Amino acid sequence: MAVLIRYWGIENRLHWPKDVVFGEDDYRLEDEQSLLNGSVLRTMVINILRLNGFQSLKTSMTRLANRVDVVFSLLT
Repeated sequence: MAVLIRYWGIENRLHWPKDVVFGEDDYRLEDEQSLLNGSVLRTMVINILRLNGFQSLKTSMTRLANRVDVVFSLLT
């Protein structure tokens, strides 16, 4: 039972946002390494946003759109 709960926790907090918010399943690149690199970058973005208090990735993307100065401040 605990394994099942951990699985759905990972699915809901990482895989689902990557699929729905970032459209990861729609990427059709031939180069497998490019796909893996993109996936790692999207995971890093999700973690940085959550570490900075954003609960909703959609809301954070809307707030941070065209705000490069704020995005760079999140990285420091």
